[in-house]
Amino acid sequence: MENSMGILVQRHAFGHNKMKKIILVISFAVVVIVFLTAFYRGTLEPELFQLPIINPEDVPPALVDGKYSENTVNHQIPEFTFQDQSGKWISRNEVAGKISIVNFFFTTCPVVCPTLTRSLLKVQDAYLNDNRVVILSHTVFPEYDTAVVLEDYGKQYGVTPGKWHLLTGDKNELYAIARKGYFAVNKQSDGDFIHTENFVLVDWNHRIRGIYNGTSAFSVNQLIEDIRILLSEMKRDVKV
Repeated sequence: MENSMGILVQRHAFGHNKMKKIILVISFAVVVIVFLTAFYRGTLEPELFQLPIINPEDVPPALVDGKYSENTVNHQIPEFTFQDQSGKWISRNEVAGKISIVNFFFTTCPVVCPTLTRSLLKVQDAYLNDNRVVILSHTVFPEYDTAVVLEDYGKQYGVTPGKWHLLTGDKNELYAIARKGYFAVNKQSDGDFIHTENFVLVDWNHRIRGIYNGTSAFSVNQLIEDIRILLSEMKRDVKV
């Protein structure tokens, strides 16, 4: 009887140890899979994908000025110079070699603009320590949105100067670049007030690489991911 009990105990112990080994093996396999998945997404995916280069033919015709619709390749953001919230003049040369996220807003906008600003805060925080990424927010109400007003607005929302430029300047120039450079709003007469929910992703060569809905969490998350892909392409292209 005692021998039988001993055998049962040994078998139980053996079975228990075997089960522990199986659990350890499975746990190790799960850890390896999770690690490899993270490694794949974090390292390999950007190497496998390249964002499209967006030209006038790729956006709705209503967004493209007539003479630009004929230029179906190699569209670049034209030269510009605007003043940011710190009083610094920001030109196209200032952001050459960098990735820019661009939008249009005004500080007294009661509903949509605060949503857009909070969305851009997520983008800012995701790439806060990467000086290859900048944000350019252009006011569409420059008569009111002076550099001082923009500075106060930036402090209210946690905008980081140098990383995120809140831009003001000549109204005609602001509206022209919105319509003819970034294709952000419908083409209309320069006297019309413009507003858009779009974020525009621009690469280091001043080319449009993506357009996103700034009020959509899904679209903003896609933008954050696409910046990562674009940074990988930039690294291969310019060897930084």
